[in-house]
Amino acid sequence: MENLFIAVFEDHEKAGKAVDLIKTQGLDMKTISVVGKDHYSKNGAPAQYSPDQKPEFTGGFFWNSLPFDRGSYSVPGGGTFGVLGPLAGVIKKSKGEDAAEEKFSFINKALLAIGVPKDKLVKYQDILSDEKYLLIVHGGADELDAYREIIGKTKATEIAEYVV
Repeated sequence: MENLFIAVFEDHEKAGKAVDLIKTQGLDMKTISVVGKDHYSKNGAPAQYSPDQKPEFTGGFFWNSLPFDRGSYSVPGGGTFGVLGPLAGVIKKSKGEDAAEEKFSFINKALLAIGVPKDKLVKYQDILSDEKYLLIVHGGADELDAYREIIGKTKATEIAEYVV
């Protein structure tokens, strides 16, 4: 059984410090995803997905530092959001490159696909609209213990866990 662990951070600096802390502890970085406002997008593309390639972000702290899938997506009326990790691949599958979707619908589809309960989607939309960041970890209950301990030492404003 897989679990989902979601931590909310007020800004990119706090999310970045959490990512750095996870990295320095030697945990598997390919199990985490980060989603939040991308103030640093270089090309402003309405939809971009780059599996295992150098990201197209400039000036971003962790946007450029993680070694896995990433995407930059425009949310109608909401701005551009950066997505790192397995969630970027899920968005690619659920959204394709079509940027004409309703506000946050592609993010909602991806969150549902990874196991976030439907009744929590509006909550995460509001968090992202407020320009906060989500750090999402996928794994078994035992695997998540180490992440839970590390995230507990950070400035996460909220932590939620879901059994998928």
